[in-house]
Amino acid sequence: MEVPAPALVSEDMFALAQEQLERNKHHSPRRTVEPTLLQGMLVCEQCGYALYRTSSHTSKQKLNGPVCSNRPIRQDSLDQFVWGEIIRLLEDPGLIQTEIDRRREAAQKADRLRKREEEFAPGTNSG
Repeated sequence: MEVPAPALVSEDMFALAQEQLERNKHHSPRRTVEPTLLQGMLVCEQCGYALYRTSSHTSKQKLNGPVCSNRPIRQDSLDQFVWGEIIRLLEDPGLIQTEIDRRREAAQKADRLRKREEEFAPGTNSG
């Protein structure tokens, strides 16, 4: 439902503002139209909050002050580091196999521990 209301600015001023808005969107240094390598996948080990891009220096705040004392990481530096690590892994398949073996062993130990805990869990009788 539309309700007529008086204009706050002239039509010419509104058109100029819209043009400036489009120019700002196109030329803004904060533009983040391109996705980043790890967008939405990283969390801070110290505070557990998701890492995010920002165009200015900000800190994660709570009512009682900053949640985290870690400094922000430049996106271009992080992407460059991650690509370097990916290339290093791809160039040395032994590193990949070592990691697969490590994870397989950790999963087997976790599975044995879970089964052991189930054996001794209250309310279960095995015999």
